[in-house]
Amino acid sequence: MPHLIHRTFAALAVMTAAGCDTVAEITFHNEQLVEVAVQGVVSSRCSSAEGADFALRMTILTSRDRRLEPGMRFSDMQAPIVPGENFVADNILFSDGWLFAVDADGQDRTCASASDCRERESCLPLAGLGLDDYYYAPAQYCVIPTTISLLSAPRFHHYRELTLSENSSVTSDNANGRTIAFILDNSSSLNGSQLDGVPNDMLATDPYQYRRVGLTAFLEALSVSQVQSPLYEFSAHFANGAGMGGVFVPSETWIKTIGQFKAQILDKYPTPSGLSPIYEAALMSLEHAMQHGNAAYTRTLVAFTDGPPSSDTSLAAFQSMLGASGQTPLHWIDLQPDGHPPYLSYAARVAQQCGSYHYIHQPTQIPPIMRRIALNTESYWDIAISLSTKPMAGQGYRLATDFTIRLGDMAVHYAAQRKLSNHAVEDDRLFILLP
Repeated sequence: MPHLIHRTFAALAVMTAAGCDTVAEITFHNEQLVEVAVQGVVSSRCSSAEGADFALRMTILTSRDRRLEPGMRFSDMQAPIVPGENFVADNILFSDGWLFAVDADGQDRTCASASDCRERESCLPLAGLGLDDYYYAPAQYCVIPTTISLLSAPRFHHYRELTLSENSSVTSDNANGRTIAFILDNSSSLNGSQLDGVPNDMLATDPYQYRRVGLTAFLEALSVSQVQSPLYEFSAHFANGAGMGGVFVPSETWIKTIGQFKAQILDKYPTPSGLSPIYEAALMSLEHAMQHGNAAYTRTLVAFTDGPPSSDTSLAAFQSMLGASGQTPLHWIDLQPDGHPPYLSYAARVAQQCGSYHYIHQPTQIPPIMRRIALNTESYWDIAISLSTKPMAGQGYRLATDFTIRLGDMAVHYAAQRKLSNHAVEDDRLFILLP
């Protein structure tokens, strides 16, 4: 309680002395950077830095359950955080990068000699990559060694607030709220009932329903906010049948609160069945957002699938509508069991927009990815990146690297690597697909 009182009086003192516009500059003693919530790689067209191969998008969290934003002041820094002045490219240090080629089965391509690899790729043993602290099988891999360069100071974007209007590295949509539309695969493969209609955990791709846990994690992450009384509208379109008639919509009207979403979607989550009319669900979801969504809100599409669509019939229409939607970020979680390749059509749609593609083998990764996507719907930092050696166009790669962000005496680290967590392998490498 004394600690809370100290924070409260400190905040009131600053607000009283300087007015409400300086709330972002309140200083909390001993506040530290604690986490980098990396959304993923977004297309280079989303970065204003000339020559960037892509942008790495992230939210930086502090020990006070706050987001790192321009204008914030930490007790061990001499001035508020200003991109381009005391938060620059030199504050972010990357280790060497390794681009792991993805083979036809979606695994890291292994090799016996260089002839097993493609152009630009080298056949190297794991021991030579310096990744001994992470969870990689002992083998030789087709990899592209690359050096990662930051082309400019980190850029900050907020959906609503413009914290430093005079700074060119700080932008805002000046929106009133957020429209978040979910496109959810609910086909029979998720519970293993595809053969005879009877759920079978041995055949299920997500037997413990981490997809539902992921939605809960998404909603909980929205509470990590410096926005007072945020406004939302949610929708959900389930793909679990065939064609347009196989798209289930629990609510034709927008769901306006997190509590309503839990009551109307999570508590009444439909049983998996049928095929995967993913592009039909995506088309209906985007059409609903564009025609009936609040024009003063930002739009975000979040898709989850456990395999390719049962039909590409609606792909062309969806792609065309995406192009007409402007900057509507599309995030795609592609759960593919071992032995199944990434469905690069999803990745191509994501590259068309300023979203992120997540190719995973373990359903346990759905909740943390959903959480990170949610965190980045309010605000994010973009760092424009160039690779010294680039992957082949149109081929999928996973980028393994580490980076550290330092501000004053504070530092936070992120490992984009394969890690063993709770006896399951989590692959946090960054999926790269250059056009």
